[in-house]
Amino acid sequence: MKNKVAPPLPPEVDAGKRKILLAAAVGDGEYPPGTTAQDLADVRMPVMETMIDVNGAQYADSQGGETVLHYAAEFGHLPAGTTAAVLASVKDAHGTTPLHLALSNHHLPQEIRAADLSALSRQDGYTELHVAATYGCYPSDTTVEALINTICDNGWSALHEAAGRVNLLPKTTVRDLVTTRRTDGRSALDCLSDRILEIDELEAGIAKRILEQVPQLILASRQTEGPNVCSQEQLHEVGAILGRIVRVQTVEWMAIELLKLPIINVKHPVKKPH
Repeated sequence: MKNKVAPPLPPEVDAGKRKILLAAAVGDGEYPPGTTAQDLADVRMPVMETMIDVNGAQYADSQGGETVLHYAAEFGHLPAGTTAAVLASVKDAHGTTPLHLALSNHHLPQEIRAADLSALSRQDGYTELHVAATYGCYPSDTTVEALINTICDNGWSALHEAAGRVNLLPKTTVRDLVTTRRTDGRSALDCLSDRILEIDELEAGIAKRILEQVPQLILASRQTEGPNVCSQEQLHEVGAILGRIVRVQTVEWMAIELLKLPIINVKHPVKKPH
């Protein structure tokens, strides 16, 4: 096991300045005039202590080691003009970036675009747009097409991530979910379906999103012409999803609500696109 160590400290910062910036980051966001995100990234909090794990490796306790930018991202007090690149440029002792905190807490700056996130990736191709899909915190210009085309090395798209977390964009269609497949053939619809099977163990927020988003998919798939028209086989797949929801007894209220919808009659022929 490799030793885990805290990132190196930047040049010493005046303790008074650190206190002022930190107070603004976790408080009212009122920074001294001219303060930038890079200024906050350059101010790292002291590591509290060095600990030893069971294998004898040293690592820094993450009670310290974060930058002020980490706190600003977590509390939603990022300076104007903050970019995705700056948010991804520093890590705490556990490898967490301010960008991850901004996404997980839904504090992503409005200036950041989907292309900014898809351009930031790990070695396996997993991008920050995948992370955005995990938390349902999307840049304002994010499209379903962008999620489909942002792909890891194994073919896992940001749409797979969105479906598995039930964070679908409003214009997502069943056709999008069925035709977006990983290299092993697993579709984004499979991810959504698997999550529905787990719904009796899910928190209420995810259950609510399923109730909101699945009917939307059903209604969109009823189109008889246009680019999003579904084939007979695709309608059968989404029909199977409905069946799974109805069979989940612990969320009977959801099944009742879904059964009130105009369910697709898959016996009727559906016009296919030319």
